[in-house]
Amino acid sequence: MQKVVQRRIAAEHQALRRAAKQKSKVDNAKEWNARWQAMSRGKQEGIYFKAEKHRRREEYEVGPQLAPRRDTGQHKETYGTVDPNVIQVPKLHWTQYKNFKSDFAVGDRVLVIKGKDAGKVGTVSEVSAESGFLRIIELRKADFHVPEYVRKENKDNRSILQQSMPVPWDHVRLVFPLRDQTTGHFEDVVLDKVDVRNAGWVERRSGLREYNKGQRFLPGVKTPLPWPKTDEAEKAEGYDDDTLRISVDETTHRPYLLQPPMPPSVIDELRNKYSIFRSRHEPEYIAKKEDQDRAAKHRENLASLVSTPLAELKEQRRQERLANPVELSEEQLARIGEVMAQEKKNAINELSQQ
Repeated sequence: MQKVVQRRIAAEHQALRRAAKQKSKVDNAKEWNARWQAMSRGKQEGIYFKAEKHRRREEYEVGPQLAPRRDTGQHKETYGTVDPNVIQVPKLHWTQYKNFKSDFAVGDRVLVIKGKDAGKVGTVSEVSAESGFLRIIELRKADFHVPEYVRKENKDNRSILQQSMPVPWDHVRLVFPLRDQTTGHFEDVVLDKVDVRNAGWVERRSGLREYNKGQRFLPGVKTPLPWPKTDEAEKAEGYDDDTLRISVDETTHRPYLLQPPMPPSVIDELRNKYSIFRSRHEPEYIAKKEDQDRAAKHRENLASLVSTPLAELKEQRRQERLANPVELSEEQLARIGEVMAQEKKNAINELSQQ
């Protein structure tokens, strides 16, 4: 029976190693894909900026009368628009955003310090802790072209739509009202840094990850910066045909120790009867394996009964040594003490000479 148990344990360990290796392979592929998408998005933005810079330079050199008309031909509907992939918030891998701590929340007022809307103040409408981007109401808007098949599905004939582009956290600064020490009035202050405490990602036992925004303070002081108030979720309305909570919490199944929860034949349908990972067996199978173990042990005992004269002599001497252990005499103990004292004296002399 021990061989069956060891075989099952070895199979479980092998399956766990195989699953861990496969999971690591999948995670590496996801991480590489996320990094590639982020790099492609950055390259696409660079292409837009470079092309726009070239067009502006060309129009400036030739003048408004000779400037080419670009919204024709295949670019008639798409000229001046950006790729929808650039408008979407990039998706990063867990290894890339696990240390992110957001200084912002929905409802905060922020100052844009980079881009075309630099110097403007807006309200945050969306914060993505998984990517390090946020969106601002009525700022950093861009036009994007909607394909025809999408218009048919959404039943919207507009080919051009506007949407706020995601802004990196590094491109904005928090604007917070603080009390002036001299006047006592509240004034908007642009905060270059914010101290965020007890924030970060928390991984639950279920495998899901949740972001805890923690608390934020002014750097170096204990002045708290409260998070903006959010609208509470509306409570669901009750109806006459709703199931009562007491009926939902009522326990209707009570398993007993003397009665199995299902017929024994159903268990064989749920898991393979001859699986190598099986840990529970029928009493007949266990008794059969135990009989095999006893027979194997009996064969080993029979082999130990057959011995040679040399083996018998070794066993006899061993038994004599165990029966008559050797004891040291007083002269031997005294001699050992003299050697130990001399060695100690020599060691002290060497230390004193150094």
